[in-house]
Amino acid sequence: QLSAQRRGEQRELLDRLARLAREERADLVLLSGDLLDGELVYRETAQALARCLGSIPCPVAIAPGNHDFYSPRSVYATLDWPENVHIFTSPALQALPLPQLGCTVWGRAFTAPSKDTSPLAGLPPAQEEEGLRLACLHGDLAPQSQYGPLTREEVAASGLCYLALGHVHQSSGL
Repeated sequence: QLSAQRRGEQRELLDRLARLAREERADLVLLSGDLLDGELVYRETAQALARCLGSIPCPVAIAPGNHDFYSPRSVYATLDWPENVHIFTSPALQALPLPQLGCTVWGRAFTAPSKDTSPLAGLPPAQEEEGLRLACLHGDLAPQSQYGPLTREEVAASGLCYLALGHVHQSSGL
């Protein structure tokens, strides 16, 4: 009973996210991991997620986190996603150029439940042709973390205009 209620709440939250993005006329939606509670997800929940994200009339970028890490068995690999949804699938940084928005989004995926290296490791120097430099990453500002540790100094030196950083479910104050 409670698990069915929880799934219903998750699906309602997805509808609210899509509605908010449409109402605010978002140009881009960045989802920085732990969008799902774990590797095992009800197919109906995953399909509802894909449907809701597909209803957003702008690009959506997802960086899988430690709870919903990317693997060949994950819903990120096994579900057909709408054209506007980009899922970062590599543990190495990947660029998602969005010239229509004048930006490049950098992201990477957790491919296991933990990662002891900085999510910013390997970020190349800024190039003028990238436009605004954004990142959608999963990580932690705790230096000894097993969940993508990074420092405020790394963030400051990254050249990013904006960093969507998931893991801790509150504002970091950066």
